[in-house]
Amino acid sequence: VHGEKKKIGMNIIKKTVSSDRRRFKKADFDLDLSYITERILAMGYPASGVEGFYRNHIDDVARFLDETHYSHYLIINLSGRSYDTTKFHGQVIDFGWPDHHS
Repeated sequence: VHGEKKKIGMNIIKKTVSSDRRRFKKADFDLDLSYITERILAMGYPASGVEGFYRNHIDDVARFLDETHYSHYLIINLSGRSYDTTKFHGQVIDFGWPDHHS
C-alpha cells in the first residue's frame, strides 16, 4: 500500500511539472514523451536521483523502451547532459546541444 501511495504521489508531481503537455499513459507507464511517428519519439531527459521524481526516471524509460521496442531502438541525446547509457545497452549517441536549444 505504501509503495502504491508513493507512486500516485510521484505521478501527481510529474503531471504538475508537465503542465498541459500530453503524457504517455499505457499499461503501468506514465511518461512525458510523444510519438512523432510510430518509429520516432521525443522525450525529456531520463533523470535519476531527486530529479527522477519530477522527470522521466531513467529506469522507467529503459523498461519502457525494452518492453515496447524490444531493445530495437537508438537514443539521440540532444540534452548536453550525460547519463548512464548502460541502462540503454549503450544504444545512445550524444550530440551535446546547448541547453534550451534541444
